[in-house]
Amino acid sequence: MSYKDVRQILSSVFDSEDSALRATLKTEGELLNMVLDETGEAPALRVRLVDFQPVTSIIDGEAAVYADLPNPAEHMNEIYIVTTASGIPLVSRKQAGMYRSDGISWNLLDTDLQADKVYYSGTVHAGNVQDALETLKLMSDVNSSSVAAHSSNASNPHGVTKAQIGLGNVDNTADAAKPVSAAVQTALDTKMTASAYTGAFGNLDSPLLHLPLKKNLLTAQGQSVCTFTRASAATYVDRYGMLKSVAADIPRFTADGLLIEGTSTNLLTYSEQFENGAWVKTNTSITTNTAAVTDPFGTNLAEKLYDDASNGEHYIYQQSAYTNGTTYCLSVFAQSAERTQLKIYSSGGAKGALFDLSNGLILSCDSGVTASIKKLSNGWFRCSIVFTAIVTATRANYFYSTVLGNTSYVGDGTSGLYIFGAQLEAMPFATSYIPTTTASATRVANYCQVSQTDNIPSYSKDFTISTDIVPLGIAGTQYIMGDANLSTGLKLYIETDGVIYATLGGVSLKASIFVSATVTYRVCLIKKGTLIYFYVNGDLKESKSVSNPPANQANLFIGSRNGTSGNGYVYISNLRIYDRALTAEEVRLA
Repeated sequence: MSYKDVRQILSSVFDSEDSALRATLKTEGELLNMVLDETGEAPALRVRLVDFQPVTSIIDGEAAVYADLPNPAEHMNEIYIVTTASGIPLVSRKQAGMYRSDGISWNLLDTDLQADKVYYSGTVHAGNVQDALETLKLMSDVNSSSVAAHSSNASNPHGVTKAQIGLGNVDNTADAAKPVSAAVQTALDTKMTASAYTGAFGNLDSPLLHLPLKKNLLTAQGQSVCTFTRASAATYVDRYGMLKSVAADIPRFTADGLLIEGTSTNLLTYSEQFENGAWVKTNTSITTNTAAVTDPFGTNLAEKLYDDASNGEHYIYQQSAYTNGTTYCLSVFAQSAERTQLKIYSSGGAKGALFDLSNGLILSCDSGVTASIKKLSNGWFRCSIVFTAIVTATRANYFYSTVLGNTSYVGDGTSGLYIFGAQLEAMPFATSYIPTTTASATRVANYCQVSQTDNIPSYSKDFTISTDIVPLGIAGTQYIMGDANLSTGLKLYIETDGVIYATLGGVSLKASIFVSATVTYRVCLIKKGTLIYFYVNGDLKESKSVSNPPANQANLFIGSRNGTSGNGYVYISNLRIYDRALTAEEVRLA
């Protein structure tokens, strides 16, 4: 029963025409109201009062006489007021009054309610209802002593202490004022010092020089004094997988960064004109400059190698001079047509590999051969094999059309595949494509030069140089960068064993990891005081003391030792130079 319900009951009592009943209940009602006000909520009183006027029906459906009271088992502890006596006088007469169910029967409460001429009219007059009200208060557990005891109990939720719930030792100081253990403070001090951090997290975003080298030569930060040098035209695969050609001294930006390459020569002639007599055809023919497909350059210069109707091997080849013990790479761009498998084979090394042009897979590879297949746009793949020559002689370089791995089969006179841009070079991996016609052709080395002015700090002071590299492969000593101070200058390079090194002031640092082709590495050289540190991918590889750094800084050559030798075969990007020493944490985050 809600507080509102109790108020309604009391209001019905106060509206009674019996002044004595109103006077008696008014006092007790006010007492009950005060108790309810103290608790803040109405207790669960199970009392239903009907109008104290003589009535023939009861509110909520109860009868006005004793015989009409509901089943006591279903109304345990409920109190009903019977307003009209009933039954045979002095025999089975049931008087009016308050009845309470004990679950078995209805029992008359001692309220001293008297009936005036109960035999006849059944009119109810007020008597002493003190006992009935006390019963109501006890049933509802609403009395001043209970309320006082409840409020004074420290164990209840209205007055819980920290100690009572096991939080007596909790530190209530503000977060910023909480103490830090000595061990934690030492670890924090080791990771960073407040003096090293200013601006945007230690100025990681504010290097002295920043060359992204992904789209163009514009500097993200620093002086725009970067020049590019290459004395020949060259090709590259752009970030969208298209083959591009550029003139001399024009940089080549790819998805992996600025392409840096040393010198290489395509030993094959007529690299795109397979109909030329330099290419011998066996049980096969060539469709020249077919419009059926777009070649890797985006034009229609690709050619189709297709079968005749013979039963046998179907291939073309061109002979080249080999030197025993020299490593070579034979490559070609290919796309599937009716035939989906291409075999590349060199008799100079007696080695070959089989390629799936539908799915870009290497199906088989002879022992001692390193095979590669790289996807371009428009359905083209560049397939290559790397091998070591076993003779010093002129030997053939073959491109086979195959069926289910077999080079020998019955042709149908039309089925074949598309080829473009054949290349043979004395390299342990495929470099950028070098077009040829009547003679072999050479692509010369390239490098990028950064002016020292306002870009490179003095080597006698603290500094940091960081860059990302993706090696094309391992081919002798490859310089990532260097300067003109040959003996004491700064150098980052990959040695013939595939290990990355850094030197400054004649002191060499070794990364002790072997790089792999097409994998990205972040290399970082730091000078702080008299110490130099060498990091790869955020991990410190070695540190040493340096006592003789070059007195003067010099221009920095990217992809070369000093602009004249030691060229690398590598993609370079995200070159940054700081005029301070980055912390170990900054190196990991940079």
